[in-house]
Amino acid sequence: MSISIQRKIGVTTWIFGQNKLEKTANIISEMGFDGVELYVDINQTQPQNVKNILADNGLEIFSMTPSNVDLGSSDRLMVCDDNFLPMKLIHHFKLDAPLDFSRI
Repeated sequence: MSISIQRKIGVTTWIFGQNKLEKTANIISEMGFDGVELYVDINQTQPQNVKNILADNGLEIFSMTPSNVDLGSSDRLMVCDDNFLPMKLIHHFKLDAPLDFSRI
């Protein structure tokens, strides 16, 4: 008996710069990716709109990073301010995205 494992491959949306999500999702889908790490301004994003755009392009959300957080910064406030975790949780639930606490 052999077991076949299909891996899903994704890409982060921040590498596409300031493009609108519609254009970015279309490009990512055309490149053959299965999903995205969503880099988004959680204060200016409508979760249902994001879900619709990604679904229309056959993409899943693998993870999410708010645009106001720099996980590589030595400044703790840039890494995780007081609003980061609550806002991230709210958006994860609204987007039905998987929760990943490995970088908190």
